[in-house]
Amino acid sequence: MRFPKTLLCFLLIVILFQGASFASASRSPLAEYFIQDVGSSIAKGVDPQHLSFFYDQKNHKNRRGVILIHGFTAYPVEVRKLGKFLASNGFVVYGVRLPGHGIAPEAMLDTNWKDWVESVEDVYQAMKKSMGKVYLVGTSTGGIIALDIAAKEKVDGIVCVSAPIELQNKYADLARTLVPAANFLGINAGYEYWGDLWIPEKNYEKYPRKNVLELLELIDDVKENMPKVTAPILILQATRDRIVNPSSAEYIYKHVGSKVKYLQYVDARHVDYVYQWNQPVYNKILRFLKR
Repeated sequence: MRFPKTLLCFLLIVILFQGASFASASRSPLAEYFIQDVGSSIAKGVDPQHLSFFYDQKNHKNRRGVILIHGFTAYPVEVRKLGKFLASNGFVVYGVRLPGHGIAPEAMLDTNWKDWVESVEDVYQAMKKSMGKVYLVGTSTGGIIALDIAAKEKVDGIVCVSAPIELQNKYADLARTLVPAANFLGINAGYEYWGDLWIPEKNYEKYPRKNVLELLELIDDVKENMPKVTAPILILQATRDRIVNPSSAEYIYKHVGSKVKYLQYVDARHVDYVYQWNQPVYNKILRFLKR
């Protein structure tokens, strides 16, 4: 008897459980959500390498959970190394795959910024049922999504890694005019390419202009609600960032309502200092989460 490839992939993921305890899957709402997440993602054609990941913990007193959120056009691998580090230090870790990511650039066309936020919100709702504390850590657009959720929900801390308020691409704002015009004419607004910023194992080579508008609308929403963010926050920003204007970090620092807030610049490019192993940065994030 031959099994469909997708079913075999699903069974393999469940057996391996990506570092999580299979025994806990029948008890933990978060573990149950993870299995559903993986199953539906495979059914949608997500590359098994780009699935959400979940690192569970057993037999520790303080149930502390961290939701890791990757950036625009990226895959969960962008935050996997950090996830393993935090898990090794006692945190329950869930790395979210945002809708439209990990399949093909064209899959993004069927998503909007509210879909991205909702996917993280769903993990948050599952995590808070069994965690004493819940933290949000986001890279680039993932950091903006973390702020959006923190403006509405009670979280215990936020880490923003090179989160965009202003983009380096001065033409990005043209999407506000170009995309509606393309929609009016009934045509596709087309794609932009990352060029030499593309990292094949980490993100798509190109992205729809339509989704640039979605990103801008997400940023608009976050800017409007930023004073409602009151959780402690650590803001990290690369000094050699060719994607996000480093002034974004200062804007976030000034406009969040948090009483406990830290801002630090890192001599690095965009989110490389989290995607690639960086012990000093990882330690800083760990100290913040354990404060």
